[in-house]
Amino acid sequence: MSFEAYLNCFEDGEESYFPTSIVEDAFAPFVTRREPEFTCWVVAYDDASSADLYLNFDPGDASRCSGFTVARPPDDPPLRSAVENPACHQLGRVLRRRMSADGRAR
Repeated sequence: MSFEAYLNCFEDGEESYFPTSIVEDAFAPFVTRREPEFTCWVVAYDDASSADLYLNFDPGDASRCSGFTVARPPDDPPLRSAVENPACHQLGRVLRRRMSADGRAR
């Protein structure tokens, strides 16, 4: 069984954007392939654990995105906790960079 994790950015109920560099910085060490026609980055954590990362770029400016999907994060038993799972850890890094202390998007 697989699942997907979604992160979308909204401000005042409307779609909003954040710098694509935040996602790039978080996942860059694990990106093994980029498929621009699908706005997909393939990330691999080891020989047996990989996932597809689909980015929602701003149609007029790829330096901004409104969110992304992690398709099929690794389901390796030792990697199930958010602390140990690299995909979950990277999602946490993105969320920490995007949110301010009062919970409002930066």
